[in-house]
Amino acid sequence: MKSTGNSPQAVLGIAHAEYYMTALNISSIPVKSPVTIAVPLPEIKPTSGWIVNEVFKNNDNKWRVDSNSKLKCSIDFGYYLNSNTPEQNIVLHTFNMPGNETHDYKIETTLQNFDQKDNSPFGLVFGNHDQHAYYFLITNNGSFAIKETTDTGVVVLKNFTLSSAVHATRNELSFYNKLTIIKLKQTWSFRVNDKEVFTCNAGRLGENFGYWIPGKALIRVRTFKIFDWTLAENFPDQPKEVIYTHMFYDQLWTNINNWDELNNTTTKSSFPYLGYRIEHKGDGYFMPALAMPGMGLTDFKFEVQASHQNGATDKQFGLCFGKKDIDNTYIFTIASDGSYEIGKFINGDWTSIYKGDAAAIYKNNYSTNTLSVEQANGKWFFYINYQLVHTFYSATLPGSKAGCYVEGDQTVQFENMTFSLIEYRDN
Repeated sequence: MKSTGNSPQAVLGIAHAEYYMTALNISSIPVKSPVTIAVPLPEIKPTSGWIVNEVFKNNDNKWRVDSNSKLKCSIDFGYYLNSNTPEQNIVLHTFNMPGNETHDYKIETTLQNFDQKDNSPFGLVFGNHDQHAYYFLITNNGSFAIKETTDTGVVVLKNFTLSSAVHATRNELSFYNKLTIIKLKQTWSFRVNDKEVFTCNAGRLGENFGYWIPGKALIRVRTFKIFDWTLAENFPDQPKEVIYTHMFYDQLWTNINNWDELNNTTTKSSFPYLGYRIEHKGDGYFMPALAMPGMGLTDFKFEVQASHQNGATDKQFGLCFGKKDIDNTYIFTIASDGSYEIGKFINGDWTSIYKGDAAAIYKNNYSTNTLSVEQANGKWFFYINYQLVHTFYSATLPGSKAGCYVEGDQTVQFENMTFSLIEYRDN
């Protein structure tokens, strides 16, 4: 099976209608889900296994974006933002998943409750239809729960339980969390940040998906994805989604992993506020890195977010991977002029493997760009803001470290670094 590959914001069977619901009891999921208006789904012929692959670069998928006295919804700089008045709400959107009773699939979203002091439940609402829905919820204090509503009451599949898989508030800072439901052979696997936290028999899903928004909260959603592996079997030449197993995560808001903190004539690296900030001066580069468990031994994905703060717009910044030392490593970088580069140092000699321009790059200062490299089935896949920009056959890595890269006169801030190992649905 191939890796994620070129996965645009494709939609299969999306209805151009959105819903939001109010006056819900946050302490216990409502006995009956509020009724939504039935809207016929247009028939769209599928071209891959993707039902939706949303990174909120735009609103082509017609998410709710408006403002009223009860809820504010907007899409801005790659985020879907939902904020509330004192009443909690549910925001839903419609995606058709034909044959989901028998199909294998993955549902995934990445989100954050920006209010670090708010421990109210928030998270994913999925498979909603009439009086029936499922809820995959977390809290900023590190707990998760899974519940189901029917026309007769609430079924608690897993009550709120503290888990180390949840990125809980720390040092008065809240974190992003990735929620995933994987269905394989009639079993649901619920995962928080790619760690399995619960399994149960899979149920039938309705067509409505969205978010539980607590009162007085700001929920920021970074991604929402549905991939149908069974549907993808009809397209053998199309790339397939994989299954990630979390190995390392660092929000990079504080220095809990002992990153290099320097203050010399060429480099100042520090954690002043909500990020690993690297101020570099003059020629040369700075490339801090940490060992990643399993890198070089099996397929993997490495990802980090970087924002250009000031300085040169034609100099590269981004990530390094497979690093042994400063003379032996691969790098994947971008610049604020819209260019990117993939290259390597081997025994101190630099080789540029590929240079290009990418429309996916956010060029404005302080805009966050997400860079990812994925090794799968003998190939490397390079992504900018979740859009594939280049791929080629993989090579033996010099080492097992990965981290950040900054060159020239510029200041760059890094956040949300993750490293995961890859499994395949066919295994």
